[in-house]
Amino acid sequence: MTVVALYNVAAIPVWAGLPVWSVWLLGALSTFALVWVCRRRYHKAVYGAAHHNTAVGFCLVAGLLGTAWMAFAAEVSPINITALGLLLLFGITLGVLFLLVRHQAPIKRETQRQIVALDQQMKEVETTATEQAQTVEEHRDQMVRADLAGVTVIENIDTAEGFRMTLKDNPNKPIKLSGLQSKIGNLASVLAADLHAQGIELPEHHVQAYPAGPAHLFYVKVRTKDIFLEPLPYQVSTEIPPLREPVKAGKFADQEPVPIPIIGRNGIMCSETGGGKTVFINNLIAGVAERDAVVAWVGGTEKLTPLVLPWLAPWLLGNTDRPLLDYVAGPDAYAVLDMLVAFYKLVSDRTSSLGARSKFRATPEDPAVVMFLEEAPDLLDRHKDKKVMTHKGTKMNASQLLDAIASIDRAAECGFWLLTQQGLIEALGPNGTRIRRNCIVRVAGATQSDYDGSSTLVKCNNVRTTQLKNNELLIQRDINVPVAESWKAFFLDELDLIGPVAEYYTPRKPAFSQQRKNSLGSAYARRWDADRLPELVQAARIDLGVEWPVGSRDGGQESPAPEQPVQPDSGAQTHFQDPAPEEITMMASDAEAKMTEAIAEIAKYGPLGKTMSELLHVVTAADCPEFAAAWMYAVVIGKAAPQASMAEKEAAGQALITELAGAPWQLPTEVRSGAEGWASATLRDRIHRYLDPSVASSSGIPQQRAGEVREPLRTLLARLQDFPGDHFVTTSQAVELLEDSYSANQLMELLRDEFGLPTQRPRGDNDARPRGWFLSNLRDAAEAPV
Repeated sequence: MTVVALYNVAAIPVWAGLPVWSVWLLGALSTFALVWVCRRRYHKAVYGAAHHNTAVGFCLVAGLLGTAWMAFAAEVSPINITALGLLLLFGITLGVLFLLVRHQAPIKRETQRQIVALDQQMKEVETTATEQAQTVEEHRDQMVRADLAGVTVIENIDTAEGFRMTLKDNPNKPIKLSGLQSKIGNLASVLAADLHAQGIELPEHHVQAYPAGPAHLFYVKVRTKDIFLEPLPYQVSTEIPPLREPVKAGKFADQEPVPIPIIGRNGIMCSETGGGKTVFINNLIAGVAERDAVVAWVGGTEKLTPLVLPWLAPWLLGNTDRPLLDYVAGPDAYAVLDMLVAFYKLVSDRTSSLGARSKFRATPEDPAVVMFLEEAPDLLDRHKDKKVMTHKGTKMNASQLLDAIASIDRAAECGFWLLTQQGLIEALGPNGTRIRRNCIVRVAGATQSDYDGSSTLVKCNNVRTTQLKNNELLIQRDINVPVAESWKAFFLDELDLIGPVAEYYTPRKPAFSQQRKNSLGSAYARRWDADRLPELVQAARIDLGVEWPVGSRDGGQESPAPEQPVQPDSGAQTHFQDPAPEEITMMASDAEAKMTEAIAEIAKYGPLGKTMSELLHVVTAADCPEFAAAWMYAVVIGKAAPQASMAEKEAAGQALITELAGAPWQLPTEVRSGAEGWASATLRDRIHRYLDPSVASSSGIPQQRAGEVREPLRTLLARLQDFPGDHFVTTSQAVELLEDSYSANQLMELLRDEFGLPTQRPRGDNDARPRGWFLSNLRDAAEAPV
């Protein structure tokens, strides 16, 4: 195309009769324009000086050659064979050169980009090095005064809260992060003295050290601005966040959100009254409520009502059809223990059904559970003498239950938070050490002593929780990382703020399947009964002006009962309406729950049932008295608490008398020394006669069959068959012959109760030698009729 253009331009002066010098003028102007375009197209900054010069040179040569050819063609004629040959040679040569220049253009451009980037990087490195050197010099004196000689400050940048220094460890004598944290008080004092001249008051706990990634670098955050003075407003979540996404419960000092994991994590929050504990927990409850596959359980023996009443208010006022919280227990200690038993049953069932999976996956049909224990030390320590029976048949107090839960709840996608005013390990009861070890997340607010804060935030130096103000909190997101970060929770407290939030989130609340509800036991089914929540019932009446919507022992109804006006009795015949479908469903569910509970009791205790099975353990114990009052039996088998009043114990005893007087036992009492009860032999005999041989063999009560010598007598006689009848066998010898299958006490009781063989002395009752039996008496007992 360029060749054709040149040919046409050269022909114009010939055809127009113009002088030759006009062609030279046109060529010069064209060459100038071509060079100008080339300089702009291949700029030095983009393609480099070399490629720029090559392109410009090419354009200049091409312009000059083109101008010379046009002048020659104008002289001899454009159709001259020589002119045409030169034009073709000119076009091919310059075309090849142009293609080379154009091909090299992107390569040269990338090369130049790298050169520019490297130059910029080198300049930045030089600038950084210069700034670091200046920073080191500026802060060298501060480091020396803070007893941190050799540690250098390589960066100091402004932040929203004040400024942040990056420290580099002493390469010759490293102090590491722990050493820096131990000296952070010194550094705070030095910085406070320097900032005082600027009119800035710097408290000690506003200087905190953190790891900066590489082991030899540390951050020191200095907060010079009181950004926590004003409350942070809470915003409802319009979208349902993912279940396992951490709850954003507030903001750090740099205004970044505070992520707190709640699924499969346990935590402790320590703060005195007014230190931000309730506001913090309200944020976690809101974080649970905004998700659709997790529910909140709340319990406590102290200060429970102020925490839970605002969350239940929409339900109590009839604005929602169910409570936002799934389970509330307290202030009675046994009610909270029942909740812990249900929680233990839930996590045990889930972990035992994992199979090849490493973790249970919660769903809206089988949601995760996060439990909150208000004033946990009151239950775990002060009520440590109270115990309840678990689904595994063992009696545990609250500390033991929580320890067992903490060891497996992560795999069950459950967790709990303990609220306390004390940082003492013993405040969490006899198993407090193991409980704390499984509480990974720690939060501290203002406390009465710095010890409470420093013992809660593990291995974190410079923790001064007595100086925290305006609901400022410290969080240690992992006890394995000794870092406590300052933050503040969103303000969410009392009914006027919590009520609308609870009402907004209630439609998202999931529910357990009926099968799962049945497995959690009767306490869960009756969790909303008025007699289980007396303080809440009274608070609802006084503070909200409403009656509690669920009566006593109604099976756990969750919707408020409609208020009906009380009509005077007219004396007319009353006509009852057929039950509504939902009532039929509720009755069927209640019946199913009771049947499931009965089946579970039979499977667990056998045909004797719960009461008589526990009495069996009592009357076969070595230290069981020959006679005991009914109320004493009631206390031992857990029907009355040991610390209960005498009236309560006697009432439990009367209930036990009534139960055993009915079918199938029909067991009358006897009165001794004014006490109504039973002889232990009477109870053993009644159990013995109740069981048939096949059941007795599996229940621990030997039952003889015709023509058969019962154990352990059969084994004992077989090993003594070569001895004469006057041979005396001591109890210790008999235990050895039975290969320690029984203890001495167990063997003596068994032979006495089941074979009528009391222990003897070889020479009478005054003989000081060990007790035992004559072999002739053992053989007579074996031959006795059934």
